[in-house]
Amino acid sequence: MKTERIGIYGGTFSPPHIGHVRAAEVFLSEMSLDKLLVIPTFEPPHKDFHNEASTAERLEMCRLAFSDIPNCEISDLEILRGGKSYTYLTLEALMGEGRELYMLVGTDMMLTLDEWKNPERIFAAASICYVRRETDPESKRRLDEKIRLYESRFGARIYAISNKVIEISSSELRAAIANGKKLGDYLSGSVKEYIADRGLYR
Repeated sequence: MKTERIGIYGGTFSPPHIGHVRAAEVFLSEMSLDKLLVIPTFEPPHKDFHNEASTAERLEMCRLAFSDIPNCEISDLEILRGGKSYTYLTLEALMGEGRELYMLVGTDMMLTLDEWKNPERIFAAASICYVRRETDPESKRRLDEKIRLYESRFGARIYAISNKVIEISSSELRAAIANGKKLGDYLSGSVKEYIADRGLYR
């Protein structure tokens, strides 16, 4: 039986922007994934999240933003579960015979994964794929040190994704929308239209 390679891409996605979309495309391609699940969080455990858009609105914006990516599905798994969106619970819910899970994270997450709830269960459930944006030697040293720690302590399986992503901050986008600034091409046309129609982030 062929093993199905499933990618997991979580986040608040408030709003989902072209940086998210580009990261998803690179992740799918470089890891030869059969399917990518984009999973908006209900309540992120690791940061303050002021719910400027409802869970239903964030789900719909994700459907619009990622609609042109083949083999990409939007999952409401964490939203339906409610409460804090702990990663280990999501991964374990998606595990199954004939499946390999790959989770995409940024550098900031890579440096703190061992501080997340039940990190040993995260590393047991999925391979970790990260996008490294920093180029300075000190950041590289810290990252390499953490990777060695994860591999020795948890038996982690870790892969680097080449840096072809676009660096954009969702919080800066929300501030720009609130201040009535033009967003250029940071959001897809359908997402911009949805935000305007719903009056989000004003």
